[in-house]
Amino acid sequence: MEKNYYFWCTELNDYLYYNNFFYVISLSLVFLVSTFQGLSQNTQSLKFSTLSLSEGLSQSVVFQTIQDKDGFLWFGTQDGLNKYDGYEFTVYRNQPNNKFSLSNNCILSMLEDNDGNLWIGTRGGGLNQFDKYSESFYSFTNNPKDSQSLSNNFIYCLIQDNEGIIWIGTNGGGLNKFDKKTGKFKSFKKNTNNSNCISNDFVCSIVEEDSSTLWIGTLGGGLNCFDKKTESFKSYQNDRNNPYSLSNNNVKSVFIDSNDILWIGTNGGGLDRFDKDSEHFIHFTNNPDVPNSISSNFINAIYETLNGMLCIATHGGGLNILDRNTGKFDVYLKDPLNPTSLSSSYPISLFEDQSKTLWIGTYGGGLSSHSKYRNKFGVYKHDPLNIKSISSNAIRSFYIDKSNTLWIGTRGGGLNKYDSSNGAFKSYKNIINDSQSLSNNNIYFIIEDELGFFWIGTNGGGLNKFNPKTGKSQTFRNDLINTNSLSNDFIYYLLDDKMGSIWIGTDGGGLNRFDKKTGKFKVYKNNPNDSLSISDNIIISIYKDKQGKLWLGTRSGGLNIFDPKTEKAVVYKNEPNDSTSILNNSVLSIVEDEFGTIWIGTDGGGLNLVSIDTIGRLSFKSYTDRNGLPNNCIYGIVSDKEGNLWLSTNKGISKISPYISKLHRQLTSKPVVQNFDFNDGLPSNEFNTNAYYQGSDGTIYMGTIAGVVYFNPQSVIDNRYFPPLVITGFQLFNKDVEVLPNTYQKNKIDENVKIISKNGCYYLPQTISKTQGITLTADEKVFTFEFASLDFSIPLKNKYEYIMEGFDTDWNRIGTRRFATYTNLPHGNYTFKVRGTNCDDLWSNSIASINITILPPFWKTTWFRLLVLFSFVFLVITYIKWRERKLNEDKDILEVTVKERTIQLKDANKELNQQKEELQIINEELVQHKIELEQANATKDKFFSIIAHDLRNPFNSLLGLSDFLIEKIKEKDFNESLEIAKTIHQSSSVAHELLENLLNWSISQTGKISFTPENQDLKLLVDANLLLFSNNAESKGIVLSSLVKESILVFVDKNMVLTILRNLITNAIKFSRKNGRIEINIEKSDGYITIHVTDTGVGMDDNILGKLFKIDEEMKTKGTANEPGTGLGLILCKEFVDFHKGKIWVESKVGIGSRFSFTLPKAKF
Repeated sequence: MEKNYYFWCTELNDYLYYNNFFYVISLSLVFLVSTFQGLSQNTQSLKFSTLSLSEGLSQSVVFQTIQDKDGFLWFGTQDGLNKYDGYEFTVYRNQPNNKFSLSNNCILSMLEDNDGNLWIGTRGGGLNQFDKYSESFYSFTNNPKDSQSLSNNFIYCLIQDNEGIIWIGTNGGGLNKFDKKTGKFKSFKKNTNNSNCISNDFVCSIVEEDSSTLWIGTLGGGLNCFDKKTESFKSYQNDRNNPYSLSNNNVKSVFIDSNDILWIGTNGGGLDRFDKDSEHFIHFTNNPDVPNSISSNFINAIYETLNGMLCIATHGGGLNILDRNTGKFDVYLKDPLNPTSLSSSYPISLFEDQSKTLWIGTYGGGLSSHSKYRNKFGVYKHDPLNIKSISSNAIRSFYIDKSNTLWIGTRGGGLNKYDSSNGAFKSYKNIINDSQSLSNNNIYFIIEDELGFFWIGTNGGGLNKFNPKTGKSQTFRNDLINTNSLSNDFIYYLLDDKMGSIWIGTDGGGLNRFDKKTGKFKVYKNNPNDSLSISDNIIISIYKDKQGKLWLGTRSGGLNIFDPKTEKAVVYKNEPNDSTSILNNSVLSIVEDEFGTIWIGTDGGGLNLVSIDTIGRLSFKSYTDRNGLPNNCIYGIVSDKEGNLWLSTNKGISKISPYISKLHRQLTSKPVVQNFDFNDGLPSNEFNTNAYYQGSDGTIYMGTIAGVVYFNPQSVIDNRYFPPLVITGFQLFNKDVEVLPNTYQKNKIDENVKIISKNGCYYLPQTISKTQGITLTADEKVFTFEFASLDFSIPLKNKYEYIMEGFDTDWNRIGTRRFATYTNLPHGNYTFKVRGTNCDDLWSNSIASINITILPPFWKTTWFRLLVLFSFVFLVITYIKWRERKLNEDKDILEVTVKERTIQLKDANKELNQQKEELQIINEELVQHKIELEQANATKDKFFSIIAHDLRNPFNSLLGLSDFLIEKIKEKDFNESLEIAKTIHQSSSVAHELLENLLNWSISQTGKISFTPENQDLKLLVDANLLLFSNNAESKGIVLSSLVKESILVFVDKNMVLTILRNLITNAIKFSRKNGRIEINIEKSDGYITIHVTDTGVGMDDNILGKLFKIDEEMKTKGTANEPGTGLGLILCKEFVDFHKGKIWVESKVGIGSRFSFTLPKAKF
């Protein structure tokens, strides 16, 4: 909040300081004067509610309030424009990068014109026009080069006259006349050379008197009367020598009331009333010595409500209400201890909405509002700072004596006597060591006997006989020794039967009958062995019927009908299987209404209607929260003269109208229920047992845990205002759908709009409240409407119901909930409608509606179905045409086929003969294959016999040598032993090589060998084998070398290639002479690499070359060092090369050497 204390701009404040000598002194005295007057004058009969930052208001200085034609309230603050729907604020502020946003955040004035356009006057931002559809602004500002532009950007006031012209009061720019059609301004400024000009260019207030006259309040120039026809001004200013002149030249507010009287609010001169005939000003100024004078001479605003209440907002002096008949003012100030007081003593704006709620904009206190519908009930509460207030807020009992004085019993605060002449309470309490004081401060029941004595039931102090004249008391308490004493000191209820006895309901002591003459008590208690005794010893309520019988409400024993003559009781309890039984066994209250009907309030069973049949049996009909009651705990029941019942509950007060009308005593099947809670002015929703009473004037008193509630049923007037209904919000997938920013449409409205998705947010091209229809896609399945009934009396009590026509079969009544959500609606056209009530459950005729179109998925669209249909027809026609053509073609083909078949049949016999010959040939081939298979099996058998023989020789040698080695070791001939061991090692190596090759070959033959080719570096494989066999080669003096000098990638199974190379290198070493050479080289070709293993060994002749790589040939050639061999290794090499789809061959010459070659595939990429 800005730190200027009176006006909302520095320019005005400075002006007042320099032009009003007494301003500072007067302003300093405001606090003392207003405080004094507040204590002396203000009874705070008006109660206020507050809206400020915590409720969503953008800022606590509220310069102006208006209500638009749609029913929304608009508040202009120092920090933004606020729209209010009774629940939430929508705030509009300047956005630096949005030219269609508000031009300045400080709103000094507002106006809705006849066309529904909203005009906003700002401090420094000129005039703004607000488009309600796109929620965007268009600004008009001063252009020094354009004489027809706005004369000043500080706008203090706006009005529209009967001709539709907008008049603008500016700060230093005089009066402006604005033509909306042309967008041109005409300014009227002070001209020292023109006596008929405006007297000052600071225009604070404008009011229209008639079609030709405007009254204008200026700062420093007094009051101006402007003739629109002649465009001339007449000024009225303060003349110190004339007591009937204007009291002060700083005119802040001008107002014409319903009696056509002009009122002028000045800054320092108080309030003036202008007599147009005499042109005299009647002054109303603050005078501390005059009670009920105006509380401050600094007037901010003047306003008249629809019921004729003239309100004056003063600076520091709070709100003043002028009684125009007496000239007296009622003053309302901020009271920090009273939450229903004005939120600030600095009100600066006044407005009454269509629901007759008065809104007071304050400087620093936000908004205060007063509605008579929030103040239907009077309240007495304990004030710790006021010794004359009621002594406790816990109210337990009431009584109005024969002198019409109200007495109130409290819990903990004793007995209170109310003096209606001065509003003061006097309390009577227990005084220690004073036997004539009340025995206890918990006063639960009060009655008065025929002699004027009070009988008071206390909670813990027994029965008191109280003399209201002397304030002295006599106590009757329980005496365990005296059987004729009170049975229990905790008393709930007292009833004087007017026959000399007082009946007493106690908390645990049963029913007591007190004989006033003898002072003796007779006790009636529950006897489990006597079904005719009372059913419970806790008696909460007592009622005496016309037959003299006592109806007893018990804590848990139901209803008892007790006959004092027979001293027997008939008990009525809840029977779960009997719908006509009493609904609950805890009976709190029993009342007979104006029409003789008995009603019972229960603790949990709601209100029960009693019916009596011809033989005197009782039946019950219950009314609970299902029938509209706020709660099923009914503490008290009071019947008014109209036949209505007023119930005190744990959730406020309920008014139920059980009869069709006052004249017709017939009970209605659906009684009307109206509920009241703390929103209606109750200090608490929770009431107390037996704390209810009705005075002879019809006033009802009820006790809560937070004070006394009193009201006359006839003064509880229902709100008859029919509020408009508006749709205030739309959500898609629980995300708010906002208005698309940075647009300005000038009241353009589309009948049906689509959702715009942008950057993860959803937008509409116009505000939802102005949208007539929305089209949703099939994927936009979850949407929510928010709505509001624009009755601002007690918005939280407005109720709603809605229907989606085309989907719902009936209206959905949802209480005070303000939203409706739909999910997965089928595609189609719908209309969403909503209606609501005001705060008193009066259903408005206004219905807000919006059309909803949900598009089908593409496969359910008309165009798609037509496409499918056309496609089907096309396919059918195409098929028919094709079929016709095919039949014709088949006919032609059939003719050709018949001819060809005839020829074929002729050739068939010839072919059969040929087939016979072919079968004979095949049979011969099969016989040959059989012979070849038999030969192959024989070859394998021969191969295995060779292998077995080759394996047997090394092992025989090993066995013989091992025996020989043992003998040599025994003889300790170690040289010979070493030679034998070398021979054993050589034989073992041969056997190992043979077995390894045999194992690999056998695995390959079974098909179980793993073949996993991958890219391998051939150089690494060759080098690995050279390293492996280098020692073997060196032992024979053989040079083993590789000409593979670079990496070459091949696509092979690594283990197989290593085996191939190992066998070939082993053979080369085996058959090479001492000092021989073995070389490994490669050749590259398309797709393959050829590997050569060349030795300078013994070589082979053609006979041996023909047997290589064949399993059926016996190969037992020994190496140059007599190394044995079988040829199995080469067989295995061929198998592994075949796996790679390669070739293996050998070239050899005897005595020169051999070259073994094989191919492998290149690497794959």
